[in-house]
Amino acid sequence: MILVYYKLYITYTLTGYLFDLDQSNVCRDIQKIDGLIRQCLPIPQKLYQMTKRLNRPEEVE
Repeated sequence: MILVYYKLYITYTLTGYLFDLDQSNVCRDIQKIDGLIRQCLPIPQKLYQMTKRLNRPEEVE
């Protein structure tokens, strides 16, 4: 589950649906395991700063 989450960065809701879990369980599980995995594997950070929110339909086109 966590490898799919890291690869795709999908929401907890979708992850829960895929693995038949509640999104709160997904959140808890990922938070528990996240620190351990980051110590062992190089995992890229999410790219929040590089994304831009589109506000108008013209920007989407």
